[in-house]
Amino acid sequence: MPSATCVSCNGQRPAALVRPKTSEPYCKQCFFDAFEREIHETIVKEQLFKPGETIAVAASGGKDSTVLAHVLKLLNERHSYGLKLVLLSIDEGITGYRDDSLETVKRNQQQYELPLIILTYKELYGWSMDEIVKAVGRKNNCTFCGVFRRQALDRGAMKLSDLSSISDRCIARVLLEPRSLFIVKDDMYSYYMHGINEYQDDKINRTIISNFDRCSDEIKNREEQILTRKTRISLTIRRVEKTSKLQIGMLRK
Repeated sequence: MPSATCVSCNGQRPAALVRPKTSEPYCKQCFFDAFEREIHETIVKEQLFKPGETIAVAASGGKDSTVLAHVLKLLNERHSYGLKLVLLSIDEGITGYRDDSLETVKRNQQQYELPLIILTYKELYGWSMDEIVKAVGRKNNCTFCGVFRRQALDRGAMKLSDLSSISDRCIARVLLEPRSLFIVKDDMYSYYMHGINEYQDDKINRTIISNFDRCSDEIKNREEQILTRKTRISLTIRRVEKTSKLQIGMLRK
């Protein structure tokens, strides 16, 4: 039980709770102040955002995502982060499951005056979760849903990405010659955006191409010239446990 007075405001207000982090009694207002201050300090220390960025807040309608949306909007306005905040929700297509929480998200949108994007499994994958369960049965369907949901949030955030800012953050460009193989894995696959820009021509330049010194003499001798792109094949292999039945079911549709 909290003691009679708050340790933060020197007893000016009665304590409303014992803060788990410090085991100290706090009044409601001092707890809010400490919570918001520490989040701001973390954002600044870790340099989580840059002015002008678009940030997707994964909004499920639950208490955690509701608090996250509230505090990010509050701090963005208070400290002038210069962020564009967007609520992003995923509708798995489970009858009677997501309806109420999506209504909560819509109320949050009105309350916080933030844009809201709702993406569905049906839109992203061509299957609703109810349809997937019909195809594979109820066993392990929560595993499938969790994998799909995380990927759906990633895809939704990608749709909001500003391509100019992505270009600004480019850390490396690799030139792939005919019959070459380039493998991206671990952190490079999981934490860094990677892909092929929709260009037809590239300028051969050693300051731009990270693997220039490993390229063939033919490429090196063409420095500063324009290289026209040809057909390329991209293959993604993911190791996901117990999905073979799902894959077979989806192929049969």
